[in-house]
Amino acid sequence: MTAIWVWTIDVVAVPGNGGDAGTSRMPDLTGYEVSARDGNIGKVEEVVYGDDGRAYVVVDTGFWIFEKKRMIPIGVIDTVDHENRRINIRLAKNEVKKAPDYDAKTRDDADVRRAHEEHYESFGSE
Repeated sequence: MTAIWVWTIDVVAVPGNGGDAGTSRMPDLTGYEVSARDGNIGKVEEVVYGDDGRAYVVVDTGFWIFEKKRMIPIGVIDTVDHENRRINIRLAKNEVKKAPDYDAKTRDDADVRRAHEEHYESFGSE
């Protein structure tokens, strides 16, 4: 598995139950705007954390690429701006547009994962 599927940002502390000092969890990015290097590409529809350690965001691109969705590996996220509810990725719009189409029914198939990995591998985490 390449680094593009691995979540590397800090977790967010949340209050625990009872007398717990607190626990940590991944931030909820659902609804955040997504910005490529050269402009907005859509909104996060879902964040998926696989049992195999892979994580990605499903981005609804709206009318921009004919209402298609894209599966974008977590490792290409540059920054997360919680105040403005925006994530910035290190890809250009055209690189996202050329990615394989996303289909929720087949997203866990090995061949589908391999196609996404081959597309995104050169954009791995820095």
